[in-house]
Amino acid sequence: MSDNDRVVGTASPGKAVKNLWHKEGGGLSLKAFARQLLKEGNQNVKDWFECKKGALNSERSDKNKKRIEEEHMATRAAKRKKKA
Repeated sequence: MSDNDRVVGTASPGKAVKNLWHKEGGGLSLKAFARQLLKEGNQNVKDWFECKKGALNSERSDKNKKRIEEEHMATRAAKRKKKA
């Protein structure tokens, strides 16, 4: 696949908001501009603010929590071993 054959996908909500801001911002800060668009009901802005609030952050699974704790304990044990 050459560079000329690349297909461009849809922009992420953040990228879409920033592109709009660059085109139509009119001296407003990004956040002020986004709030203005939010009042108009722009879905990209809604998604962007939700993402900034952490809507896409997922909780760690119990399995991952256990693995992380085991790695932490092993690291601590290795450090103690080095000091002794």
